[in-house]
This record gives sequence, structure tokens and C-alpha cells, in this order.
Amino acid sequence: MRIAYITYEYPPDTPDGGIATYVHQVARMMQQRGHGVEVFTASSSRNGTQVVDNILEHRVQETDRGIFRKRVGEIFALRHRDNPFDVLEGPDYYADADHAIQLVPDIPFVVKVHTPSFLVNGLTGAVDLRRRLRYELWKLLATGSIVPNSISIFLLNKLRRGEESLNSLYRLEREHALKADIVAPPCEDMCSIVENYWQISKSKIRFSPHPYLTTGTNDPLFDDHGKKIVGFVGRLERRKGIDVLVRSIPLVVRVFPDVTFRFIGNPLNHSSGQRYDNWIKNFLGKYKDRAEFFGKVGLEQIPLELSKMAVCVFPSLWDNFPNVCLEAMSVGRPIIASSSGGMREMLNGGEVGRLVPPGDSRALARSIIELLGNPKERQRLAALAKIRLRSKYSWEFIGPSMESMYCDAISRARQRRR
Repeated sequence: MRIAYITYEYPPDTPDGGIATYVHQVARMMQQRGHGVEVFTASSSRNGTQVVDNILEHRVQETDRGIFRKRVGEIFALRHRDNPFDVLEGPDYYADADHAIQLVPDIPFVVKVHTPSFLVNGLTGAVDLRRRLRYELWKLLATGSIVPNSISIFLLNKLRRGEESLNSLYRLEREHALKADIVAPPCEDMCSIVENYWQISKSKIRFSPHPYLTTGTNDPLFDDHGKKIVGFVGRLERRKGIDVLVRSIPLVVRVFPDVTFRFIGNPLNHSSGQRYDNWIKNFLGKYKDRAEFFGKVGLEQIPLELSKMAVCVFPSLWDNFPNVCLEAMSVGRPIIASSSGGMREMLNGGEVGRLVPPGDSRALARSIIELLGNPKERQRLAALAKIRLRSKYSWEFIGPSMESMYCDAISRARQRRR
């Protein structure tokens, strides 16, 4: 098969999220299985085409995702005209392939579901914050606390346009998925969400976990010369459960005064207006020396950083299928994760890691304390996690199922054309 992937996120130029990790993995997996693979993606600094690992990469220099969507669609259509593809895959998020399928409507098309914007913004509170600000501004105007002027009208219009823009994006992503021959969520929770919220026909939903190339060995757990490290890797934001993790820190430090909580990832803004790293330091007060911040690191560095942690913690309020959990499994780390979303499936219902209710900082603290105090249990869970990764998420296991899914998309597109 000739397979095309359209994605704004792709390393090394735009490696910010899990979409980048997924496409980087799946493109290499399908190429190694004998398929012709091309990736159409963005860059902040370059245009052009190059071959990397036998994969043809088409780069579009564009940082605006809306403009990228249009430009990459035109480039894809030209390439498809000259050397047709058998199937196209794009993400749900921001509907990166939407213009491409408008230009080439007959192509078999798969939407890979990562996390739709309506879920992302609901979990971060972005929509609620806009509405609350607009309500408060209207209240001040109505009560005469402030006089209507050009600034207040500008702010009201800006907030209104922001809400309209988000609603427009939500509609775009849903309509984009409705056009697909196959919609492919990686976890069972997300299968239910796209069926119920997007009204996607169950007949074209395919459960499709992400693949991951296993790395690392079954070495003893690294303890940094006796220093206990509890680590988080990912964006520092509310939906990733950072507030929950931070509230657990004092409870853990009282039992293990020598513990260090290591945060690796880009700090976004807390609802207080502070950057998350600054908010964490202020919240922890006398315990702030127990937290350290490494900022964003490259994709190739993440396995190494994870391997330095005694316990990896991913307490998301809800997460579809975070690749960082697979990365921690690949290097044999014991994992504590939220029981909601895809990590429940990844950790086999808690058999190969600890699951805690989302938002429960006390339950999280108890699990951290238990594992820090039990090296043998950490080692046992780490070994089980590696085994599960190899048996359920390896290229050898996922590759045939993705080929079957693409063949199904081709068959459905053929019927659609008839």
C-alpha cells in the first residue's frame, strides 16, 4: 500500500504532543512492513521534501494550523495526482486533513482520534473561563460599576469571538470525522465518546491502539544514588492532573522526606494566571525544594529521563491514550495512573500498574508512598509493564491490525464511490 499521513505535529520541527509521537512510530512501523509511506507536516523554519528513514517527508513552513490545513491539502493533492495513494490518515484534532479530502474526496480516508478539541477545552476549563469572564464583564456594565467604553466593548466582542471560534472548530472536527471511511480511537472510552457525542455510526468505528517500539532493558530500577524520584512527563496543565499531583506532594514528603518530584514538560498557565511551575512552587511553600522542573525535552530524550525515575505518575483527569505511558512501560518503570480513559486499558485494569480515581490526591499519595516503600513491588510492576507492552502494543502486534483497518477503509471507499 501507499499510505499518506497528514499531521501538523511531527518531529523534529513540531514535536509538541502525542500526535507527533504516534505518527513518528506508525509511519516507521508501516514502512518497515513494506509499505510506501509519506508524511505531510508542518515546520516553523523550512519548506521542502526530504527522505528520512526511507520515509518521504513534505514540510510546510507554517505555524497557523488553519492556514497549514489549506496549504498542506494543496500539496497533498498535487502529490496524489502524480503518484496516487491507496489511503490517507489524519488526526481528529484541528482536522489537519480536511482540505486534502475536499480536494481528493474519493480517497480512502481514516481519522485517527487523539482527543477532540471539545474534550481538551472542557478538561482545561477554557470554555468555562471565557464564559465566566464574559458574564462578569456584563454584570459590571449592568450594575454601572464600569462605564461602557471602547475597551469594555472590545473585550466583550473578543470573548464572544473566542467562543464562536471554538464552536466552529468543534463543528469542523466532527464534520471531518463524519467524512471518514473509518474513525479509529485508540481506547474503548473514546470509541463510546465519538459514537455518542459525534453520532458516528458504530459500523465505521475501529478500536485501534497506538503502536510503540520497545526500548530499554530489564535493568534494576535506577534510584539516583539513593534519591527517590517520582516523575511526571507531559504538559504541565490542569487536564494532566498536575493540581492533583501537587496536592499529594506534602502527604508523601511527610513519610519520605528525601523524595524528589520531577516535572518534565512545558508549563502552561494555571487558572490563577501564573505559569504552572511558579504556581507549584508557591503552593508547596516549605516543600518547594522537593519539586524540580526540567522543562520540555526532545522526544528522543524522554525514555532516558523516564528511566531515572523510581515511580512514574500520570494522574490525568481524563486521557485518551497518552504515549508517555507506553514510553514508561518500554523502559520498565512502575506506573501510577488515572483510572479514567486509555491508561486503565494500557495497565490492564491495574494488573501491571497502580490505578487511582481521577482527582483524588489522597489516593495518589497512598499509592506513591506504597511503591516508594516497596522496591520489590516496583520491580515486579516494571517487569509486567514491559511484558504487556511487547505483547499488546508492539509493532509486530499492532501492524497487522492497522493493515486490516486500512484495507477496510479502501473497501468502504470503493462502496462509497459506487
